[in-house]
Parts: sequence; structure tokens; C-alpha cells
Amino acid sequence: MITFTVFPKTSLLWLVLALSLATQETRAQYLKDNEDRRVFVDVGIGGGLLKAGRAYTPSPLFLKNAGGVWQIQVAPRYYINENLNVGFKVGGLARPKFEDVETNSVVQPKFTPYFLATSEYYFGNYQASRRYYAGLSAGITEIGTLEARDNVSQERFFFQRRNRSSFITVAPKVGVSFGEIKIEIEYMVTMPFNPDFVGITLISSIAAGRSRYY
Repeated sequence: MITFTVFPKTSLLWLVLALSLATQETRAQYLKDNEDRRVFVDVGIGGGLLKAGRAYTPSPLFLKNAGGVWQIQVAPRYYINENLNVGFKVGGLARPKFEDVETNSVVQPKFTPYFLATSEYYFGNYQASRRYYAGLSAGITEIGTLEARDNVSQERFFFQRRNRSSFITVAPKVGVSFGEIKIEIEYMVTMPFNPDFVGITLISSIAAGRSRYY
């Protein structure tokens, strides 16, 4: 059996600090080196928390007694122009164990992969020292079969939410780009699977493909 360790919620503070210090190359130099390219590959790692309740309810906000979540992702992107790109994102979430009301059990940790089509729109001047952006991703998350421990009998059992293994996923996001480094906040809603995910991700944007002027 493959196992993994999730980080405590307080570790998110250290993650945010690391993200704020991660802009090693200035955006000006980055643009000079890659101004004639349209294809980039984003590679990211981040963390977050599980959303409690329904996707649109602000309270309760996060699940109690649940650890943090790791996220990894790879996202090739094609820039249609200086402000808009499209692409796809492959990655997954290392989910912690959590209390499940529907089955009155504790669902065990699991890695759930996803495949999402994605797009981003950047605001402001292309040559600004930093650029803010908003985006949207949509696709499929593979939840598969979950392992759980019954809260009453303490027996382990396996089940599929709604008798399905794959779920539609929609993920709005906002972020800021410093060139090769991006910091992104994302809200990933997987329907009709609960709980959802709120996370922050550090992304390295790597130039790829042949040079081509806009």
C-alpha cells in the first residue's frame, strides 16, 4: 500500500512565506529572454485545505480535524496574444483523511488525479514588473474507490461516492505573475463529490517551442 504524509495547517503559513520569496528572476529579464515565444509549460506544487459544506456556502469554511492537502501539476499553455492563453493541466491532490457525514466514517488518505482544460487572462501592460490574472479550468477528477473506517464499528470498508469513480471538476483561480514565477490561488469544485479544495500554488513557467513574434 502506498501512503503519504500531509502537512499540518500551520505549515500553510510557511508555504505562503516561501511563495513570497520565490521571485528570483526579474520579470523584465524574463520578458527579454522569451518575448517571442508562445508556448510555455507551467510546473507547480502547492497546498491547501478541504472546504466544508457545499461549494457556495461560506460557513463552515474548512473541514475540522482534517489535515492539509498537497497539489502537484503540469500545464502546457499556448498564448493566443499577450493577454490570453489556453491549454490543459494534468495533476492531482494528495487528500488527507477526513470525517465523512454521509457514511458516518473517516475516509482514508488518497491521491486523486485530474485532467483539466484551462485558460488564463492577464490584466495590465505586458511589460509590467508583475501582472495579475484570472482563469478557469474544467475537466475530470478521478476519485475512484475510497477506503473508510466506520465510526461505530471501527471496521474498514470500501465505497464509491454516488457509485461513480469520475467527477466533473470546475476550478476558478486568480494569481500574480513575476515572469518565470507565478503565485496562484485556486478553488477546485468537484461535483457532486465533497469536500472541495482551496489551495495556493507556486508555479515555474518554462519557455518551450520555437520562437515566434506576436
